[in-house]
Amino acid sequence: MDDFFDLFDEKTARKGVVPSVEAGSSLEESIEYVGQNLDDGVRCPCCKKYVRRYRRSFNATMARSLIWLVRAWEDAGQDWVDVPKAGPRWVVKSNQLPTVRWWGLVERPSDSGSSKRKHSGLWRPTERGVQFALRQIQVPSKAVTFDGEVEGYEGGEISVLDALGKDFDYSELMGS
Repeated sequence: MDDFFDLFDEKTARKGVVPSVEAGSSLEESIEYVGQNLDDGVRCPCCKKYVRRYRRSFNATMARSLIWLVRAWEDAGQDWVDVPKAGPRWVVKSNQLPTVRWWGLVERPSDSGSSKRKHSGLWRPTERGVQFALRQIQVPSKAVTFDGEVEGYEGGEISVLDALGKDFDYSELMGS
């Protein structure tokens, strides 16, 4: 097998653990191969990048992070919140706000510069994010993503209380 298409060592390939593309396959065949294996994850035969489709559930830490952001945003006069500077350690350490963005519940300022530059750490809830945190709307329980972009949603609709689970006191989190 050509080195370019040798995705795994021979021992792994012999076990049949990972599907492979034959040497000399066309670009179309390679694209089809990657597309058919996205759910399990696969190394692209063309660029060698590992690619996978992910299904991410909206969880309690995401809900708590969103609730914290809504409160901080309100305290900041509905302005951008500098999360690394203003956020409690658990929010910064969990780094869940970029994931919450997949549901359209938070946003960061548009980057007018290079996409290679790190983001500033400024975040704010969207109108939907505020509505979700205040128990006014529900969102899909899972986001399906590929290459950092949302492809769709799965599962039933959940409320912020569903996401928090039974171990959380909503009124305590909201400070009421």
